[in-house]
Amino acid sequence: MDIEQRMREVEREIISRRPEHSVDLALDRMAELVGLLGDPQRACPVIHITGTNGKTSTARMTDALLRSRGLRTGRFTSPHLVSIRERIVVDGAPVSAERFVEAYDEILPYVRLVDERHPAAMSFFEVLTGMAFAIFADTPVDVVVLEVGVGGRLDCTNVADGVVAVITPISIDHTRLLGGTVEEIAAEKAGIIKPGATAVLAQQPLAAAEVLLRYAVEMGATVAREGVEFGVLSREQAVGGQQLSLRGLRGTYEDIFLPLFGSYQAGNAACALAAVEAFAGVSDENVYGPAGLDPDLVREAFATVTSPGRLEVIRRSPTILIDAAHNPAGMAATVAAVEESFSFSPIVGVFAASGDKDVAGILAELEPLLDEVVVTRNSSERSMDPDETAELAAEIFGEDRVRSAPRLDDAIEAAVALADEAVAETGPGSGAVLITGSVITAGDRQAGNFRPSRQPASPPATRSPPPSCRERPRHSPGGKGDQAALRHRAGLRGHRHRARHPARDRPGARQPRPGRRHRRRPSRLRRADRRRGRPAADGLGPGGRDRPAAPGHRRRGGRPRHVRPRRHLRRPLGHWHLASPPPHPPPRRLLISPHVSRSAFAPRDPSDSELRSLQPYPPVAATTF
Repeated sequence: MDIEQRMREVEREIISRRPEHSVDLALDRMAELVGLLGDPQRACPVIHITGTNGKTSTARMTDALLRSRGLRTGRFTSPHLVSIRERIVVDGAPVSAERFVEAYDEILPYVRLVDERHPAAMSFFEVLTGMAFAIFADTPVDVVVLEVGVGGRLDCTNVADGVVAVITPISIDHTRLLGGTVEEIAAEKAGIIKPGATAVLAQQPLAAAEVLLRYAVEMGATVAREGVEFGVLSREQAVGGQQLSLRGLRGTYEDIFLPLFGSYQAGNAACALAAVEAFAGVSDENVYGPAGLDPDLVREAFATVTSPGRLEVIRRSPTILIDAAHNPAGMAATVAAVEESFSFSPIVGVFAASGDKDVAGILAELEPLLDEVVVTRNSSERSMDPDETAELAAEIFGEDRVRSAPRLDDAIEAAVALADEAVAETGPGSGAVLITGSVITAGDRQAGNFRPSRQPASPPATRSPPPSCRERPRHSPGGKGDQAALRHRAGLRGHRHRARHPARDRPGARQPRPGRRHRRRPSRLRRADRRRGRPAADGLGPGGRDRPAAPGHRRRGGRPRHVRPRRHLRRPLGHWHLASPPPHPPPRRLLISPHVSRSAFAPRDPSDSELRSLQPYPPVAATTF
């Protein structure tokens, strides 16, 4: 059977199980499965990541930093944007379809055995988690970066014991499963902190911070807090991202280019850096020294980070941004990042969200940014009906600023048309479209659910090779040029050709004046060429400057000649096509004060005796209370 066909069958079988959003928070099924598989989650150390927002971006940054140190990594994140294989990544690349199918076939008998023993069958997410553990153990990898699905304490990924637990900012989300207050949600997410581990805590609301610290004390964990032990020292806007100065647990790292937008991504970078430092054991000065990680490796790793669907630019003129924000706190961070990093006016929104989310709260955060919004639905069965979304949006935006479309592609068409009207009035580059509301909405757009009505206009130019012979016209326009057909020569590269009238046929060449004959190579030299058995010199001949001649270009002694085309036959520097702007222009200076001054972990006089006794990071050994 064709592997692609088998891959589609496997994906259908997995998706047919209890869906990802139908969560039964319990560890018994997952614990039994990994027990049958031989506990693959214990094959290597784990960096466990939870939180409400920023988990996937932090996981990607952590993975990049670990790989820069020469470690083979496994990464498990959720949800995916386009392909289900994006969730299981080895050494920075999604697993192949062959390996995905093989892993599913390997664990399927054990999954069926667990299904028979429990009243509720294993879910979509539990099966994928088991597959990830099996793949990482079989590869094998040196370290696993593991993202929680929902919560933490009862999430199926919590069968693994993380040596480092990272908790990104916590806010209200998944209230049906985790509770309706920040304190209840923090208590669930604190469950990934294991005895003797290192807890890396991002900036948190004060109520969440106290819950996390209490739990870390109970577990005897070492705590590193953003804004106290590590953080962002300064941040500068740069084209294509931002320039950072980060303070880690054992050193300061300057001139870090992060190709992502928003202050929240800078905070994610600080957490990822602290997690890798803690994992590497840089707190032991006798072994690693006080300087921490190699600054050059840190810069190289951060410069390669990508986070698809997180304020990602996918088109220019008008600019289209996609963002996966799906709760009020995430949308507030997105709005702040757009206002800080871009200067578009107007901005038209395309919005589709799940019905079980705080849709009114998300729209309220989005309202100050958008001039108009087009509401629609995405491909999920949980997606809110466009008419219902339009009613909520009209209460917040006003009816004159709200439009509705039954399909996502129709909504994008309408938003692009509105932005184009603004571009026609104010000039190129002024309008933008923001597609947001859900990870599924961002994934639908990435998967290609968009039928543009016209060819998109394009951004600044870069150079590329000239077109091949199949892309060029077979005849020159008018007159004797009709006989000047280009002939592809075997033995040469695809963009090299032999031309009878090179002055006309060479791409970009100046056309001869009407009525004037093309200057030919003297007949005496052409006869000599024929005697020596090589092509006429009015063709491009060899591969280019200082390249060996093609077969047939030989001296009388039999050795290949190195020749250079005549001046009028040299290949032009290249044609211009449109692409993204250069990634590293000089950044615009925009320093901000350190995060310490705004942190929920800023030094204060705790009222609780246990909090008062909490020591800053290090020591390495767990603090005794």
